[in-house]
Amino acid sequence: LNGDMVAALFNEELGAVVQVRSADAPNMLAQLNQALDHCAHLIGSVTNDNQIHIVKGNTQFNDNRVRLH
Repeated sequence: LNGDMVAALFNEELGAVVQVRSADAPNMLAQLNQALDHCAHLIGSVTNDNQIHIVKGNTQFNDNRVRLH
């Protein structure tokens, strides 16, 4: 994803976030990119806290998951 990560992830365009096991991620990403003309991206991983961290080089966004509900 190029440009403003927060704007790209929180826009009003149609999109989806799919959670898969780390071991399955490369295969899933390859299949999605083949079917969706390379529009799929690995954007994160699961953490044990209730924070959402968006990092691309440096922190782009950091907030509590409950506050975003």
